[in-house]
Amino acid sequence: MNAPPQWTLCAFCGQDRKAHNSSLGAFLGPLEDSNRSGVGVYVHRDCALWSSEVYHSSDGTKLRKVGQAIRRGRQLRCGYCGERGATLGCRLD
Repeated sequence: MNAPPQWTLCAFCGQDRKAHNSSLGAFLGPLEDSNRSGVGVYVHRDCALWSSEVYHSSDGTKLRKVGQAIRRGRQLRCGYCGERGATLGCRLD
């Protein structure tokens, strides 16, 4: 797999691959997102796994339902900032 372009952003959090000093896990991709005409998307491993639909394949080598989680997130707004892309629950103070 080739390294992603420098400007590539995570489809979940919108941050680049170096976000939070890489504490969001490996930057994975390109992954297929059927809503984007075959365009591959990139995600931080932890951003994907914190989304409720996403899980590891039985052998632990692939993430499943990433595209479904991204599509769901495009429909949801964060209760705190109001931005679209809320794929995981958060704690509001």
